[in-house]
Amino acid sequence: MAKERQKDSSLDELLADIPIIKTEKSKLAQSTDNLDSLYKDAAVVLSELGKELKDQFGSCAKVPPLKELKTAIKKIKDKYLNDTSRIKDIARFTIVAKTMRQLKKILDIILGLDKCEVINLKNKFLNPDSLGYRDININISYELPCGRRHICEVQLHLQGIIDVKDEAHLHYEKIRTAIPKYVPGVTPELSNQIQAFVITRLQSSLTDEMVDLFVEKVGGVFLFARLLGEYMKKLRKEHPNHVLSFKDAKALPSDLNSYYRLNFDRIFPKGTNEEFRVEGLEFMALVCATFEPLHISFMKKLIGDKSFGRVKGKLSLLFPTGSDGCINVTHKSVVDFLTGKTSTSSDEKSDVTDCLISSDMMKAAHIKLCRFSIGLIGLEKCDKFKIESNVSSDDKYPLDGKWK
Repeated sequence: MAKERQKDSSLDELLADIPIIKTEKSKLAQSTDNLDSLYKDAAVVLSELGKELKDQFGSCAKVPPLKELKTAIKKIKDKYLNDTSRIKDIARFTIVAKTMRQLKKILDIILGLDKCEVINLKNKFLNPDSLGYRDININISYELPCGRRHICEVQLHLQGIIDVKDEAHLHYEKIRTAIPKYVPGVTPELSNQIQAFVITRLQSSLTDEMVDLFVEKVGGVFLFARLLGEYMKKLRKEHPNHVLSFKDAKALPSDLNSYYRLNFDRIFPKGTNEEFRVEGLEFMALVCATFEPLHISFMKKLIGDKSFGRVKGKLSLLFPTGSDGCINVTHKSVVDFLTGKTSTSSDEKSDVTDCLISSDMMKAAHIKLCRFSIGLIGLEKCDKFKIESNVSSDDKYPLDGKWK
């Protein structure tokens, strides 16, 4: 790699041009969990795709036999907790390139092959494992003649890295001999499992692990991905010298409700000043009660400049101010969460349940908005108009023609 960089200054740009393709782990599964069927499908893939790779890349393409059955069964048990559908390398292929530029051309061809859909791509050239090993690992969903799909594995290697790969086995041997020292009385079977776990961790960069974790947490919800990104930016701003660890990443919320709960627990922790709590709840109730975003000038008049100054900054992540000066809601699910329209399980309780906007709070917000609107257009001077303090929830806006 170092020599290639000296000869070709565009190598880093070429590496960065390799696409990121990720599929959530829980969805990265075969169409069947029957091992016999998987082996029959894999045999077809080995024959058809193996021939195509040989035709395309000649001696650079290696087509080994199907994974040994006993090895597959052990992997299913140890790594996938007996979920047979998770195994993806019964049929596997290796392609070895002499240069990085040649390897990139090979990858481009693979991305355009008929019947092949690349559903996962790990680029270890950008993020090598802990032992410094680099390759590109691809999962391909291959369309079988019967129309069913089978997931196989293709690895792209550089010849120079293959030549020094044997040196890594010295480190693996150290791992094997160290296990009995740290786990006295360990059985050979458990020792093999520990060794496999440690080696898998070493062969996965921290970046890969973090990306996999975030993909699982987000679950395909773009809003949640954006909110998590904004939340981490805020943490970075508050703690500029802190480096996000894997432990930090695991502690991040796993769904929108958990995210909202975490934010409100931070805004209203135990021991929060009651005055601030009341001001914050009133601010949120007014935002939830409006059909259109309130301008900050209106909100200041509704709750007072001092109250506005105290709560707006704390609530800005979920209630940002737009370029037009209006207070927006990040997403309607925020309102659903605050007003209790979203379901929560019994094990998701926290102090934030005290902060949900009750129907009485919403009623008070509607009345306050009514009176404010009336004042704006001078209807309070009209003898025929009167708004009662016990106005029902159905009579939220007198301007809609519902007069008392």
